[in-house]
Amino acid sequence: MGGTGGEPPRLRVDAGLVLLYAFDEGSGSVVADQSGELPTHDLTIADPGNVAWSANHLTVNAATALSTAGAATKVATRAKASGELTIEAWIKPANTTQSGPARVITMSADPYYRNFLLGQDTDTYRVRFRADGEQGWANGMPEVISAAGTATAALTHVVHT
Repeated sequence: MGGTGGEPPRLRVDAGLVLLYAFDEGSGSVVADQSGELPTHDLTIADPGNVAWSANHLTVNAATALSTAGAATKVATRAKASGELTIEAWIKPANTTQSGPARVITMSADPYYRNFLLGQDTDTYRVRFRADGEQGWANGMPEVISAAGTATAALTHVVHT
C-alpha cells in the first residue's frame, strides 16, 4: 500500500487482524473497525469538536476520548487464546511534551487497570501489558520504554509484539 501526499508507504500485515482503524472516514464522530472480524468495535469520539478530519487521518486538537461502546471482547478472547498481542500504529505526535504517558491506544477499565497500552511520554513511546498473578502488573508495570528521541513530530511506524 502506498502513502498519499508524499507520506511513506504504509505497510502492514493483513492476516489475523482483530482490530483495524484506518481513520479514513473524513468526517463524523465514529471511527469504523475495518478488520472484518466480528463483532465490530467502532470507536466513538467523545467530543468531535476537538478533532479535525482530513482524507487519510484524524488529528486530535484537544483532549477527547475515542472509545468503544463496550468491552473489546474479541481482543481479549484472541489474546488469551493465543498468548500473543501485537500493537501497530502510524503516529505523528503534535509535540514531544506530552506525558503520563499520553495514550495512543489502550484497552483498560480506567487509568490504573489496563490490559495493554501504547503511549507517548515526551520523546519516548511506552508499552504496558498486564500479566495475571504478577504484583504491580494490573497497570502493566514494569513497562517497555523506547530509546530517547524515538517519539518526534514526524510520522512514525510503531509496532510492539
